[in-house]
Amino acid sequence: MTITDSTNTHSKESGLTSESKLWGVYWLHKHGVSQSAISRTTELSTSTVHNILKRVKETGSPLPKKAPGASKKINERSQRALERVVRSKPTMSYNDLKMELDRADVNACRATVISSLKDMEFGSYFAAHKPRLTQKHRDRRLRWARSHVNWTKEQWESVVWSDESRFSVTGSDGGARVIRKVGERYQERNVIPTTKWGGGGVMIWGCFYKGGFGSLTKIDGTVNQEEYVNILAL
Repeated sequence: MTITDSTNTHSKESGLTSESKLWGVYWLHKHGVSQSAISRTTELSTSTVHNILKRVKETGSPLPKKAPGASKKINERSQRALERVVRSKPTMSYNDLKMELDRADVNACRATVISSLKDMEFGSYFAAHKPRLTQKHRDRRLRWARSHVNWTKEQWESVVWSDESRFSVTGSDGGARVIRKVGERYQERNVIPTTKWGGGGVMIWGCFYKGGFGSLTKIDGTVNQEEYVNILAL
């Protein structure tokens, strides 16, 4: 039998014998070519040819088994541990979550943490913000809502809604993120409380009603009843 160069592929992949050359050894051997002749044709050592053919005999393929990679999943017990951490500290970053799992003897890389959270239907979202309310504030708001629940359209149209806000020169945590499931944006653990008055800044008052918007008014100092009436008269 004549040996041609058609199987003499000499490409390398990361320093390893290419798949085409491994299959070339297999087919040459299948067609009765001796190991020494295969070695010369493929430019592989005789020991390498021998090992390839031995692998074919043992596994049915000249290709080596791929080394198992790192697990992309964590078991159910570790998932429960991961969910407990996320539920108690939703503002943690993925890197912090990984370190927290390490302390709980759960060995998982960052990519596995993200993949597992995705499988559990958790995602990373910008945190919702709401005023920091005490129980007293909440009770007063509930009483007000109940006392006005039966107001007519005409009554509501007679209302002027007003509020003031301080525009602060200090930093903001508006970019904070939380890890949560869809539909859990306003659960208390996923909301960052805000304070109405911050550091240095400017106080602005404004209002709106059925007919449109009132003018914005800069406020100096505190607002008492007399000052409030003066603002409304502007």
